[in-house]
Amino acid sequence: MAVSAAQSDKVDISGSLRVAAPKALSKQVLMPMILEFTEQNPKVSLQLKVTDHLIDPIGDEVDIFIHITEKPIEGLISKHLGHCRLILCASPSYLESFGQPSHPEDLVDHNCLCLGESPRDRVWSFRQGNQSVPVNVKGSLTVNHSEIRREAVTQGQGISIFPDFAISSHLESNEVVELLQNWQVTGKYQGDIIAQYAQSKYITSQLRAFIDFLTACFDS
Repeated sequence: MAVSAAQSDKVDISGSLRVAAPKALSKQVLMPMILEFTEQNPKVSLQLKVTDHLIDPIGDEVDIFIHITEKPIEGLISKHLGHCRLILCASPSYLESFGQPSHPEDLVDHNCLCLGESPRDRVWSFRQGNQSVPVNVKGSLTVNHSEIRREAVTQGQGISIFPDFAISSHLESNEVVELLQNWQVTGKYQGDIIAQYAQSKYITSQLRAFIDFLTACFDS
C-alpha cells in the first residue's frame, strides 16, 4: 500500500518521531510504509515501538500510536486510516479430512488453534443479526503469534482466526478458505485502524508529514 510522493516541491522535514503500533500490524502492514517514509525523509529520526499493550502517548513518550479498535481513546486526536475484520479460516486439506463447520457450535468438534493471551481467547464469539453465539473451543496448538498459527493452518493442522491483513493473500491464493461467512467473528484485534496523538496547538512538521503519508498509503 506504500505510495511515492513527489520530492521536488516537498518541504525538507527533519526531527525525531516516536511511533508505537501493534506487532502484527507493524510487520505485515506498516513496515513497508515506514521504510518508504524514512527513505523519503532521511532527516527524520523515526523510532518505532512495537507493542500490543495499550499506549499512553504522553506517559509512554511516543508522538503517535496506531492501533485497531472499535473505541478510540477519548481525549486524543484520532485519524482514521482503515478497517480490519476478523476472519475464521482453514486449509482445503483440513476441510477435506474433517469437514466444514456450518454453524459456530460445530467448532467444538474441530481442532481450533487459539491465541492464548488470556483464558477468554478460548471462547470464540460470533454474531448474526441479533443472535450472538459464544463457543468454547480446544485445539492442539496455542500461540500468540499470527504467522506461526497461519503456518499451522496452511499446513492443514486446524482452524484459526486472523485479522484480515494477516490472511488476505492466502485467501486469494486459495491456501485457506474463509469459514462461516454468514457470521461475524467478534472480539479484539478488529475494528478501525486509527492513529492517535495528544492534542496540542502545535503539531511538528514530521508528525504532520507522517500522518499525511500514512493516510495516502491506506487510501491507495
